[in-house]
Amino acid sequence: MKNILTNLSLSAIISFLIVLPFMILEFATRSDAPRANASMMLWIILLLLPMLFILTMIPIVRNLRAGNSIVANPISLLLRVVFSAWLVWMWFDLVIDQMPCFLGATGC
Repeated sequence: MKNILTNLSLSAIISFLIVLPFMILEFATRSDAPRANASMMLWIILLLLPMLFILTMIPIVRNLRAGNSIVANPISLLLRVVFSAWLVWMWFDLVIDQMPCFLGATGC
């Protein structure tokens, strides 16, 4: 149980550090125009996607550091890599889509 909490807290901290520049950018360019600010749901999704990515990659990295073969369980490895690639793609797509909002545009 301690290992799960450690992994979760580590991934949450790293995820927050990844999203922090976008939060600072959003709050620095905030305006009073209607629909000009990012919603709380956007911040939650922006935090959860890298967090899930890190949680998915931790077992692979630990196996490599322990000296285990990376292809010891190829089906699990394939599923983790595909899921991780999908998470990264979704995160970058969301950031590119919301970049005008981070820069202070209205109508987001």
